[in-house]
Amino acid sequence: MATGVAAIRHMLVNDPDVSAIVGPRVYPDWLKQDAVMPSIVLWTVSSRAYGVMDGGLGIEASDIRVECIANTRSEADELWLKVNKALTRTNKKGLYNGVMVQSMSQSTGSYNMADRPVDGSDRWVYRTIQSFEIYYYLYEKA
Repeated sequence: MATGVAAIRHMLVNDPDVSAIVGPRVYPDWLKQDAVMPSIVLWTVSSRAYGVMDGGLGIEASDIRVECIANTRSEADELWLKVNKALTRTNKKGLYNGVMVQSMSQSTGSYNMADRPVDGSDRWVYRTIQSFEIYYYLYEKA
C-alpha cells in the first residue's frame, strides 16, 4: 500500500549516498534479528487524514520515525548524516512510488539508543533516530 513510509523508503533507496551504505536495506516497521547491518527501519508513529464536511480531501499527514541501525555508534551516526541530508537538503515535493508528497519536514532532532544483547551474545545494536512529518495523498492516474 502506498503510504508516507513508502514515499520515504523510495527517497532513501534512490539516494546515492544512502544506498552506498545500506543498498536496499530500508525496511518498514521492523528489523529481523539477523539482519545485515547497517540498515534503516521506518515506521509510522501517527497518521491523520484531513477532510471537510462533504467528504475527504484525500490529504494525509504522518509522523515517520527513521531509525539508522548499525553495529557501532559511529556507523549509525554516519548513516544518519546521509539520511538527514537526503531528506532535508532539497525540496521533496513530488511523486514517489504512487505517493504524491506535498511537503516534508523534520519533527524532531536526532537522538541515540543502544539495544542490549538479548540472545546471549555480546552484540549491541546502535540506533540514531529522527522523525519527519510528511503530507501526501495517493496518486491515481486519470
